[in-house]
Amino acid sequence: MRLCYPTRNGRNAVSWMRFSRRCLLPLLAGVLLGTVGRSHAAVCQDFVVDLGATISTNPPQITLNWALRLNANITSQTLYRRLKGATSWTTVGALETNATTYTDTNVSVGVEYEYWLYRVLNTAIYRADGYLSAGINVPFVENRGKLILVVDASQTNALAPELAQLQRDLVGDGWTVIRHDVPRMSVDPANTNASVWTARSNELAYVKSLIVSNYNADSANVKAVYLFGRIPVPYAGSINPDGHSDHLGAWGADGFYGDMDGNWTDASVTSTNGSDKRNWNVPGDGKFDPSSLPSNLELAVGRVDLSNMTKFPTAAVTETELLRRYLRKAHDYRLGEGMYTNIARRGMVRDGFGVLSGSEPFAATAWGAIYSGLGRTSTVWDAIASDGWFTRPNSNTYLFAYGNGGGSYESASGVGSSADFGDKPSRAVFVGLFGSYFGDWDRANDFLRAPLAGNARNNSYGLTCFWSGRPSWFLHHMGMGETIGYAARLTQNNSSSYQYAGYGAHWVHIGLMGDPALRFYTVQPPPDLTIASSGGSVRLDWSASTETNVLGYHVFRANSPSGPFTRLTANELVTPGYTDNSVIPGSNYTYMVRVLKLETVPGGSFQNLGQGAFASVTVSASATSVPRNPTRLRVAPLASNQITLQWQDNSDNETGFRIERRDGPGADFVVLATVGANTTSFTDTGPLPNGTIYYYRVIATGAAGDSMPSNEVYADGAAGFLELPTSILHVDKSVTNAVIPVSRYGGAIGAVTVTCYSSNVSAYAGAHYTAVSNTLVFADGDTTQQVVNVPIVNTGSPQLPRSFKLLAKTPTGGATLGVGTNTLVLIEDATASLEAPWQRTILGSVTDYGPAVSAEGVIGSSIYGGSIGTSDNLRYIYRTLTNDSVLTAQIEAPLPLQSNARYGLMVRSNLVNTSPMVLIWLPGDNSGAKLGYRATASGSASYLPSGSNNNKAPYWLRLARVGNNFIGETSSNGADWVVLTNITQTMPAISYWGLFHYSDPNTKDFQLATFRNISIITNVLPASPAAPVATPAATNRINLAWTDAADNEDAFCIERRPPGGAFVLLATVASNTTTYTDTAVAAGATYEYRLCASNHWGASAYSAIATATAYTAYQQWCADNALPLDGSGNGAPTASPAGDGIPNLMKCALGLNAFTNGYQGRLLTGTTNLNGQSYLTLTYTRPEPAPPGFSYAVEVTNDLLVPDWTSAETVEVSSTLNGSWRTIIVRDQYPVADRPKRFIHLRVTQ
Repeated sequence: MRLCYPTRNGRNAVSWMRFSRRCLLPLLAGVLLGTVGRSHAAVCQDFVVDLGATISTNPPQITLNWALRLNANITSQTLYRRLKGATSWTTVGALETNATTYTDTNVSVGVEYEYWLYRVLNTAIYRADGYLSAGINVPFVENRGKLILVVDASQTNALAPELAQLQRDLVGDGWTVIRHDVPRMSVDPANTNASVWTARSNELAYVKSLIVSNYNADSANVKAVYLFGRIPVPYAGSINPDGHSDHLGAWGADGFYGDMDGNWTDASVTSTNGSDKRNWNVPGDGKFDPSSLPSNLELAVGRVDLSNMTKFPTAAVTETELLRRYLRKAHDYRLGEGMYTNIARRGMVRDGFGVLSGSEPFAATAWGAIYSGLGRTSTVWDAIASDGWFTRPNSNTYLFAYGNGGGSYESASGVGSSADFGDKPSRAVFVGLFGSYFGDWDRANDFLRAPLAGNARNNSYGLTCFWSGRPSWFLHHMGMGETIGYAARLTQNNSSSYQYAGYGAHWVHIGLMGDPALRFYTVQPPPDLTIASSGGSVRLDWSASTETNVLGYHVFRANSPSGPFTRLTANELVTPGYTDNSVIPGSNYTYMVRVLKLETVPGGSFQNLGQGAFASVTVSASATSVPRNPTRLRVAPLASNQITLQWQDNSDNETGFRIERRDGPGADFVVLATVGANTTSFTDTGPLPNGTIYYYRVIATGAAGDSMPSNEVYADGAAGFLELPTSILHVDKSVTNAVIPVSRYGGAIGAVTVTCYSSNVSAYAGAHYTAVSNTLVFADGDTTQQVVNVPIVNTGSPQLPRSFKLLAKTPTGGATLGVGTNTLVLIEDATASLEAPWQRTILGSVTDYGPAVSAEGVIGSSIYGGSIGTSDNLRYIYRTLTNDSVLTAQIEAPLPLQSNARYGLMVRSNLVNTSPMVLIWLPGDNSGAKLGYRATASGSASYLPSGSNNNKAPYWLRLARVGNNFIGETSSNGADWVVLTNITQTMPAISYWGLFHYSDPNTKDFQLATFRNISIITNVLPASPAAPVATPAATNRINLAWTDAADNEDAFCIERRPPGGAFVLLATVASNTTTYTDTAVAAGATYEYRLCASNHWGASAYSAIATATAYTAYQQWCADNALPLDGSGNGAPTASPAGDGIPNLMKCALGLNAFTNGYQGRLLTGTTNLNGQSYLTLTYTRPEPAPPGFSYAVEVTNDLLVPDWTSAETVEVSSTLNGSWRTIIVRDQYPVADRPKRFIHLRVTQ
């Protein structure tokens, strides 16, 4: 995909930067970061100015402070300001490039300001921005407006108490709640059938009409929408802000519910290329056209929708139960109770992307939120490493956390997965996440909703989550007490107000998962609020708040518990207690008391009005008051017949207490028991049935009547989860038993059982351990951890690391299995070692592993997890080899077989997990053997061939190096080898050679891979043939001889170079051959010869050159006649060994024996008649063919004394072939009559 970069509309301009579409790789293992200058690697903090403020009231002034990053590159700093809610910025001034502070004296106490510092740099990081909401003692907000609570009607009854509590909590933070219970979403967004389009449109329109009606009735006060449950999901646009072409289409667009005047059409967009039909969008289908919000949103919108979260924490936890858990957690957070009692004002950041392509700082949101809401010093944040999200110490809690990485619908690399959120505690309340796919949140088990669903142990803190990076979110107003919904709407409406928003700003996909009314800073309600009435007045009392910086208390009153409430205290009360004399006897009133705290925050200070505590009363004119209500009611369901209640007695005139119980969400409270005065505890013997919820309240009784009820508490009839909490257990074979714990948690109501049984993985029952199948019994109320003992067999000889599983099944008594349904046990052998010179290491990181050892006739590796990409995460068993080498191994079928596992042979330049390497592997699937390589450090790995060859274990692999050429081969039997392919890769002379293995982490097993028949060859190429000799043997034959200096050649290659030519292959002869006869030579020609020895992997260097000249025809004749070949003595061409005066050369030409006298009729002279004329003739007979290199010429002359021999005056009469002889007759051109003195002869030359 082409990557485009942001344009700049002038260095000093205030302009919005858009980004082009870019792909967020699903499993992004490495990202190239942009660079600044020559040495600085860009990080997201470079793009964010860490604005903070200190304040003073006399005189009023706000002093802004910030640090300089890349200060040598800063070219300008400009400060802007506006009031909160304003739409345009006012320039405060251009500051010096080295300025780190500015004092604004043009401020007033009690006014909230918004600051923006814009920094320009002359680097690739060309700008940085900082935003801060600031003020001096900004007044409290007592009325936050109206919030429309839209509830999935299918949850109304089951969650009635919790929803009622939610409404009280919202009222307690200043909201007026308008509630609508609407039908559950009925049309599947993936249904593309036209028959459902109208129904889809109608259900969206119905919900929207309720919201619009409420807004139109009071547009000044309606501020937010809280979608609870499976409220119809609007889809809109044709977008893919994560950049994936298969994800183009309509995404969830809850902004639809917050837009009161935008034009949401459904008439033009056609987008049907997405791989998920949810994203398909065509005209009239009930999914909207706009990709950008048609207009700014009037209302903040948040959604708590935990439908289709079917796997995590477990499938047994229903949607209703997940929603109940969420409501209870949100309640505890608002009240600062339970696990939220002491949430640290700290942040956590896991930045897996860094600055993508040098220009997209996705984590800028995180740093902006931390600086403006938590602080500027590094003590208030943790920048964590990959996979550190769920491994923080239990004491580390975070108000805000952010993580990003290559994503899928259920994960973000380096952050975690939906399964992690379902299994492990995430200790952050407000969460931002970013990565591919999961920003489209309306998908089963989606990662963006996972923090809200929480985990099985219910100790995960997440209450809100949003997809931030495309675009960035702006949360700085939360630093001055605003809600997360306010920040969401601010981000959705941002098109130019906040700079560097990034790609996707103002798009429809921007949305908030979670309660939109939640705030960063909660203040606990005043404890022990009690109420009593007598004499026509009402008296409120409470204990002093334990909060710090308490300014006092405000008291509010309403005629209804749902409000609206009117503040009774003009000024805050500095001590607890309030008497209301402005009441009417016989009337009912509800009071709310809220703690007022001065918050000191990074932006200055503001008055924070805390969560309200409520008390209701009927005003009595009597002089005697009813008892004060009990408070601090707590419940502990210890067993089905032991539910203990405890409370605080706040009255001195009660006659006793009445304990009331409601058996389920839809039931009425009925009297359970009564106890005497001054009693503060009670035990309900139930029984509490499994799956039932008991709700309790306590009322003080007295002579004048009953008190207001205490707070309500609940006891879940939960049998709990049964789990094997230890996911991996290492034991040595010498232990007697593998001791595996089994836990019960999340409830203890009723007796339950679970069966635990063993199952082979690579260990075998009987040989390595004793099989078990045990049924464990947990008594009613019993959560004591139990154990299963699995006997381990101490084998007599060294053993490979082998694994088995203990699994849990068939829970009874209403219990369900937790996430941990099995324990993987790896049996190791301390007596087994790895044979020298092999060494072992783990490159990168894997989930877990056992030792690699030599045992059972093989080298074995047990490993859990791993991968190869731009880096390697695997087991490596290695040794060093120098230069050319060959490594061969038989790879047996691994246990168990895993489709994404890989095992094979590898050569590396070093032991850094990103180093260049070459490998040959076998897969666990049918993709076949591959030769792979990484050409450069941290580069991508490539694999050849592209097609499948179906090679899989058990199989043989061989990897050879010849220079920088690497050859991969496979064999089914270790004898017949097939070359897979070869590549050229530069490697150091001394390299690391070995066996590698990684397994599929998704199978959650140790895999045992074994390597047998391992061999190494270091003399890969044969030695060159030695001492070659070339000897002529005939005119057409030269004999070659050499010494075989190798013992590993497959053949010898003989090359020949003729005169004036180049060496070419003459012949290939078998191994162990030391002679060869060249019969394709020309007589008298000189040839050069060289040889090389070759084998499977290549050829040796060439031998020395041997030279020989083939016999001439005359030399051959001399040899045949036993004459000297060097032309001496009787071997001279002019010699006549027979003494007949005929020279050797003539006899050779005529095919005569050297020692035969005379011409033997092969040379005759005479005459012939032609046309009456007589002509001189010469007849000669020669071999056919003529000896190579010989020339024959019949010549004539007129004078022997001064001969002028010429062949130009002769004419060939005939040429007759008789067998292997040719007879040629030649005559004089002139008749004898014309040349009376004439001589004729035969001239032979060579």
